[in-house]
Amino acid sequence: MRRTSVRPLLTLLLVLAGCHAGEPCEDGSECEAERVCSVRGACVRPAPGVCAIRRTTFEVEPAGAPQLDLLFVIDDTTRIEWQADLIAEVPRLLTALARGGLPGFEGSATSVDSFHLGVVTSDMGTGPDGACGSVFGKDGLLQTVGDLSAFCLADHPPWLEFGARPLDLRDGGDHARCVMSALGYQGCGFEQPLEATLKALTPRTSPLRFSGNTVGHADGANAGFLREDSLLAIITLGDEDDCSAHDTDVYDLEDPSITIPANLRCIHEPSLHPISRYVEGLLTLRDDPGRLFYGVLGGVPVDAVPSEDAPVTPQLEALLSDARMESRQAELDSTQLVASCDRPGEGRAYPPERIVRVAHGLAEAGASVWVDSTCRETLTDPVDRMARVIAAALGPSCLPHAIERRPDGRVPCELVEIVDGACGPGRVLLEPEEPGRTRCAIEQRVALDVLPTEPGWFYDDFGPAAVGCADGPHRVAFSGGLEPSGTLVLECEQRVGGTELGVGTHCAVHADCAELPADAPFPLGLGCDHGSGGTCQPRCETDRDCDGDFRCEAETGFCTCY
Repeated sequence: MRRTSVRPLLTLLLVLAGCHAGEPCEDGSECEAERVCSVRGACVRPAPGVCAIRRTTFEVEPAGAPQLDLLFVIDDTTRIEWQADLIAEVPRLLTALARGGLPGFEGSATSVDSFHLGVVTSDMGTGPDGACGSVFGKDGLLQTVGDLSAFCLADHPPWLEFGARPLDLRDGGDHARCVMSALGYQGCGFEQPLEATLKALTPRTSPLRFSGNTVGHADGANAGFLREDSLLAIITLGDEDDCSAHDTDVYDLEDPSITIPANLRCIHEPSLHPISRYVEGLLTLRDDPGRLFYGVLGGVPVDAVPSEDAPVTPQLEALLSDARMESRQAELDSTQLVASCDRPGEGRAYPPERIVRVAHGLAEAGASVWVDSTCRETLTDPVDRMARVIAAALGPSCLPHAIERRPDGRVPCELVEIVDGACGPGRVLLEPEEPGRTRCAIEQRVALDVLPTEPGWFYDDFGPAAVGCADGPHRVAFSGGLEPSGTLVLECEQRVGGTELGVGTHCAVHADCAELPADAPFPLGLGCDHGSGGTCQPRCETDRDCDGDFRCEAETGFCTCY
């Protein structure tokens, strides 16, 4: 399936010019300057309360078959049971992404055609005098050792390349299981998942330098894993925070000048690399931040995990302000940190504050992120959520705002495909716009709570892939195996009011809507009407509270264009 992305071409364009005031019209193109087409079908001057036709046009750009480079970053000191929980979910994750969705939603998102899968650990050593006895540890190198006790090969390739067929997916799951199971839990206790991630993926030509003035492995030992046009997905698992330090003396337990207990040194801020090193370093790996996914499974309090129903960036800000996410010294044992959550019967986890700050910085820059908790009873739900966000990042054709549905469930939009040959299945031939180019309208299908099966396109504001859209769950999707090509243009027409009063502007809550002056035509003011796609609309009790072509919708209490 092809990946598509939506780029605004013309936004909120009031259609003007054409016939004289009061004369019949359809979309406004017939009306003369300074007049619009009323929903009653007449050219009128746009007084503050008059309903008008507004046309929004988007260009939809098809791209090549998506590639996913999936890197697991595992804390090899965390509990074996927690590692095993993630290993158990990998086959489901791969299958969901290969099918373009989770069970019940297959085909609702762009499917992955080609996978690269690799594993690194949080063990980066502790320098020449550090406590772990290894200068570089596992050094951000893709792991190759298999778990012989799990009937695996002794040696595996640094990364595995496979396709979307069931047998290939099984091989990918087996590779992850064998390599991840061999990591164990005796890695270096000064965990450095951020530094390991960056060194694994950074090329030698980068100005970034690592411990011992070394360079990254992306075009060296790890060459070939990261592809230029792929979606890079990073999933990190651990039960403690990152301790990536620019000064390796912090790892020296024999240094008498450092009196801070070992378990507290990772909150000794002056010794640690700044968060910006990892946000900027990871963003430079992709031309488009939308082609980067960063997932965190760490010691996040379960009741503080972000909701899928709201934008993630402000939720991460709220999470970072939660007192439980602060790395602080325990009162009863001054050598220990306060746990942020625990899984009954299995163990505690500690605040992944630095790791979440990196996730927040990436989200602010436009990357896709998901943060969840290892303290859940299972990791099934967190991995499902990550699958949905990754699927959205693969190219869900997100729209910049919601579109109001008609009573039959359709939206007032037409998706036009311009091709060199004939129209394919699920298309209707339109009048030619230019010689030698065929204009085809892709048939719109209705999708309210289940996916359509006939070839066509549909407006998706409920499926798993829509959740990952930055401006809310609204996107263009395709059904019935339809694969668009050529140039795609989406044209939508919506009825709106006098925008100078704020009518028709997008909102999330009532407070987002403007306060009207005392002499405004709507005496009850504006409110956020979610039934109109989340737009500010006049409140009303009767038709007398409305104006122009507006009428009072008794069930909603809002004035509506008719």
